[in-house]
Amino acid sequence: MREDLGELLAGRYRILALIGRGGMGAVWRAWDSELDRTVAVKELRLPEHVGADERRVFYGRMDREARAAGRLRHPGIITVHDRVSGEDGRPWIVMEFVEGGSLQDLLAEEGRLPVGRVARIGVQMLAALRLAHRHGIVHRDVKPANVLLEGDRVVLTDFGIAALDGDVTLTRSGAIMGTPAFMAPEQVRGKAATPESDLWSLGATLFAAVEGGPPFTGTNPGSVFVAIATEDPAPCVHAGPLGEVLTGLLRKDPAERLTADRAEELLTELAAEAPAPAPGPPSPAPPADGRAGVHPGSPAQPVPPAQGGPHVPAPPPGPPPRIWAGPTRQGASSPSGRPNPRLVIGGLAAASVLLVVTGAAVFWPDRDNAPAAGTSGSRPTSSAPAPPSPSPVTTSRAFRVLKTPDWAQSVSFSPDGKALAAGAEGGSIRLWNMPGGGLVTTLKVKARTVPLVAYRPNGKSLISTQWDGSVRLWNVASRSSSVILPSPDGSGGIAVRPDGTMVARSEGKKIRLWDVTKKRTARVLSGHTKSVGSVAFSQDGKLLASSSTLSDTVRIWDVASGRSLQEIPSEDIAIFTDALAFSPDGKTLAKSNDKNSIQLWDVASGKPTATFTNEEDDSYYSLAFSPDGRTLAAGTGKSGIQLWNVASARVTTIFSGHELTVGGLDFSSDGRTLASAGNDKTVRLWAVP
Repeated sequence: MREDLGELLAGRYRILALIGRGGMGAVWRAWDSELDRTVAVKELRLPEHVGADERRVFYGRMDREARAAGRLRHPGIITVHDRVSGEDGRPWIVMEFVEGGSLQDLLAEEGRLPVGRVARIGVQMLAALRLAHRHGIVHRDVKPANVLLEGDRVVLTDFGIAALDGDVTLTRSGAIMGTPAFMAPEQVRGKAATPESDLWSLGATLFAAVEGGPPFTGTNPGSVFVAIATEDPAPCVHAGPLGEVLTGLLRKDPAERLTADRAEELLTELAAEAPAPAPGPPSPAPPADGRAGVHPGSPAQPVPPAQGGPHVPAPPPGPPPRIWAGPTRQGASSPSGRPNPRLVIGGLAAASVLLVVTGAAVFWPDRDNAPAAGTSGSRPTSSAPAPPSPSPVTTSRAFRVLKTPDWAQSVSFSPDGKALAAGAEGGSIRLWNMPGGGLVTTLKVKARTVPLVAYRPNGKSLISTQWDGSVRLWNVASRSSSVILPSPDGSGGIAVRPDGTMVARSEGKKIRLWDVTKKRTARVLSGHTKSVGSVAFSQDGKLLASSSTLSDTVRIWDVASGRSLQEIPSEDIAIFTDALAFSPDGKTLAKSNDKNSIQLWDVASGKPTATFTNEEDDSYYSLAFSPDGRTLAAGTGKSGIQLWNVASARVTTIFSGHELTVGGLDFSSDGRTLASAGNDKTVRLWAVP
């Protein structure tokens, strides 16, 4: 079926190309004609010999997958857009299309990964799993093949056998669901999977990533299960400080297993700066055939893993090769010349058998020919592991693109991260649910543009500014607003104090500080000799920075007294690109200028500390510090968004995708997501590495 591309599914999704196929289904790239976006659609196609009862079970698993992933909204979890039925009644799942391959693909191409990178992958996987667990969902099949990599974004996919609280079981009594090498001991013994089971599988997945192979192997599935149930995991050779996490996650007793809180703490520390582990056995080179990703219209072709050094003693010659649930080409042979066994379980199975192990039946389908659902089947080159020094610049794409009716000017996350507001040309403010990106409403004002929106700390109201300098206070629930500061004769920059109690507005050479609660002027700041073009509050609201459009002076003010604390000479006059931002601790001030650079100053002394220069010959139009102050995001006119490491003064990541100027930036409160507003009529969400 679907051999003729271009067919329309459910009157909406046009099939474009085959991503991958297994004996019981396929994943296709398709075009959503209603929302103008690329999606992935997962098809289930069962052999004719499968009876009606078994069909209902498989169809039920497809529905379960759609409901499990569909109720979760997180950058690290594949987004399910829709569940539709074909003309023959078979279920299809419509998901986001992820531009990248799986962790399994990456290991197959490059072998084991550096400790720091594995820790960063682990942090994102754990965040996704914790959200699922909070919603009563146990994944039950965490493994490298179900971890997608899109630049620095890590996405957990394939909830086809997930266990949902309150749901009836869709497996035979005593049947074990999962992938042998990545199943927790309690699953192997036929017991119900719990969140702790997913943590064990997370540990096994990270072990495979850093060591080049899973912690338990065997000559057949039965021996793998016996090893998991009775033996210690293989010793860590390359894991270095990550070994503590792996050992803790791989404990056989769920009660003794490392907790999610402790695992997150340790992984986060290692992700920030991981010392180099002691050198182990060299990792072999990737396969000589340089197996690339999937070409549109052709099946995905998994490949054997290039494992980085043995983590168990080498077996003597003669016995069958040690196996794990790794990828293999259909018909390809293992190093011994035998066909590689295919051990991956899931919704796109080619065949299934029941195997009796430790007194339980194991349901063991095969689906190596299909990549993880939602993936393009190929891995971006930007995901390559970083050499020790200096760190290369990685390029990443937005994990979500939201449309605005006109140029997007500004963005603001609600304090709890559950909503995002954006102001745009034409006088519109759009509100979306986060992280799913569902449009809640569009607020309209009679104004040329809305250059600034800012949520207040209670999340129930937000402040917006208009092109004429007037300021409105919105009640989010009622969608109503009132003008709290009327339009002046002329104005320039406007800033909202982080606690939402004050607005700073430049009016010629002066700056008006407006008390939002009392609706009156708190004070007027004077001292600039030229018109003030930009203003910014410190995070604690005690300081205000201002810069003159036609002079080279930056001032720092004490908000309480109105006194000028610093007059800082700037290197350049900024007419068009005058952006200001305080670091979260208020100790550093960043400012862009017309020389395609950003200057940083020590606030207390007024002395320059660094200059960041754009090598792309492009100006910076917006600035935002991450909540921890380690990263400065800078929006440009044509070269996307650059993430600068403040300590090293290096660009670490470039977010590409905006076609025009990026005029507004805002980090979520946890620092994991960056929102950007662009003149290309989009708001984009990025996973922060």
